[in-house]
Amino acid sequence: MEEQNTIQAPGPSKEKKALSTNPDSVRRREYRQRKREEKEVKAAGGESISEVWQRSSKRLLEENPKLYNELQARHDEVSGLEAEVTEIERGTGIHKWPYVLGKKRAETLSALTLDPENVFPMPDLCFRDIKADIAANGTLSYRAVEAMRDGDAEDFRLAFGTRFDGTSEDAYRRFGFRLKIGSDVLQRISEALVIYALTSKDTTLDAATVEEAITDCATHGSFSSHADWLKELIRKHHHQPEPPPLSQRELIEKTFNDLRNAGLGALSL
Repeated sequence: MEEQNTIQAPGPSKEKKALSTNPDSVRRREYRQRKREEKEVKAAGGESISEVWQRSSKRLLEENPKLYNELQARHDEVSGLEAEVTEIERGTGIHKWPYVLGKKRAETLSALTLDPENVFPMPDLCFRDIKADIAANGTLSYRAVEAMRDGDAEDFRLAFGTRFDGTSEDAYRRFGFRLKIGSDVLQRISEALVIYALTSKDTTLDAATVEEAITDCATHGSFSSHADWLKELIRKHHHQPEPPPLSQRELIEKTFNDLRNAGLGALSL
């Protein structure tokens, strides 16, 4: 007798039971989740900062997609502005030593800027965008955040089981989101704009914005690695007489102050 294959009809589907929103139940689920994550991290021999960010971001996306999307959108906005500053620094030749000036021009519609490989974003527009964002949202020293430690932690990552407190510092430590422009970015774009404007003589730049950047440079120039160069460019721009040479004592004092200010400037970033 030939055997017949029988297919059993599936039983009634079971609907997934909704999780309880009782505070005690929520705390127990979070505790179990935390313990699972701790066990997985320990079994893997630890995890890097980027892995911490990925794990925390994934959980946030699952638990609160609206908040995740808001933080991600703001992070993209800040990162975009900061990346634009770096692109301008590279274009002007001051991103790293040795300086290479005159190789590229700001992104204008002219015969000099037809090749996209030879242009970079307009530094005066970027300067304006950076200042407007800082006026609205403030800045954050990411170097100071990375120096934070909870208890005897080896780095700035947060302990298991802590909850997002809504601050920019926590968003960076927990998820890697940059919600505020770095505290050094305004100085960097000011210097890049001034150096480009006063070395290229690019007439497409907004003159009032350039003068505003020159004023900004005068307020923080002592902390810059470009300080002496900027002072000389600005002096010539304002047609000021050349200062007399420093005496040996003045030169020693200047060197000492430059070294001290460089250290203070690094700490403030």
